[in-house]
Parts: sequence; C-alpha cells; structure tokens
Amino acid sequence: MFVATASAAGVTMAAQRARRSRARRRALRRRLEQIHVDLPLDVHHLTPGLGALTIQARVVRLVLETPLHRFLDTPLRETPWGRRERCDDYDLAVGEARRALWEWLGSVERLGSPDRALLCQLGLGVQRLRALLRQPGVFERTDDVFEDVLIPAAPDPDLVTRMLCQAMVDLRGFEIALLSHRPDPYR
Repeated sequence: MFVATASAAGVTMAAQRARRSRARRRALRRRLEQIHVDLPLDVHHLTPGLGALTIQARVVRLVLETPLHRFLDTPLRETPWGRRERCDDYDLAVGEARRALWEWLGSVERLGSPDRALLCQLGLGVQRLRALLRQPGVFERTDDVFEDVLIPAAPDPDLVTRMLCQAMVDLRGFEIALLSHRPDPYR
C-alpha cells in the first residue's frame, strides 16, 4: 500500500513539473513573439557608430534568448550527471549572453558625443541594462564562482526569464528607435 502511494505521489509530482515546464515554454514563446522586430536592418541613414550599435543590438537580443531556450527546452533528466550537463549548457549560454551584453554596453560608451546626444534625444538609456549585469541570480547561479559541487544549484527560471526578457525589450527599443529615426533634412 505504501509503495503504491509513494509511486502515485511521484507520478503526480512529475506531471506537475511537466505541466509547469510546458506553461513556461508557452509563456516564453508568447513573450518572444512580442519582442520580435519586423523592421529591416537598414542602417544607411545612421552614422557608422549608430549603425553598428543597431546591428549589434539585434544580435545581443538574439543571444539573450539562448539561455532561456537552453534551460527550458532541454528534457528534464533526473540523474545528477544529467542535471549537471544541462546546467553546464545553460552556464555556457548565459556566459556568452553576459559577454555580448557587456561588449554592446562598451560600444555605447565608445560612441562620439553627437551620437550620444541623439540617443538622449530619442530617450534611449542603458541604466537598466547595466544594472542587469549586476543583478544576482541572472548571469550566475552562485556567489562563489569557483564552487564545484556534485549537484549545482539550478537557476531560477522565472527570475532569469523576466530579467532577460526585460533586457530584450530594452534592446528592441534601441533597434526600433534607431531604425525608424530619419534625420531632419533641413539641419
């Protein structure tokens, strides 16, 4: 009797976990569809610095999607080694996303003063993206980066999804504002 009850509880927990995982994937798919930019990547009307920044913003936005797919799209493996492999894939993707965002923020800093003035005129800022790099639990799973445990702590999928989607929305704002900006011909 006890074995049947424990087995049924295990099946119920697995079914709940699978439902929660499917719901997260559907919600992520809906959010990513809203973040998608349909404008062609035509940057001829921009200065070379702003053109490169716009192209790089699209690339970084797509790179930020990768950790979400790596964590949510992989099948749940119950062995500690399977979980470690899944987390290693996620860590590689999130490390690449952090590096891409860091480099993009560096290219914003290297812009000339006229380009920065245009960004300010368009109301584009990078404060939230800078804060994201220091947000605990988004780009790292532990305070001790040299911690080597058998079963690493899993990332919080809700926090990571919320923060990375917000960053993608901010980058989408950069793309749309710069791609749709047309300089005044009479200036």
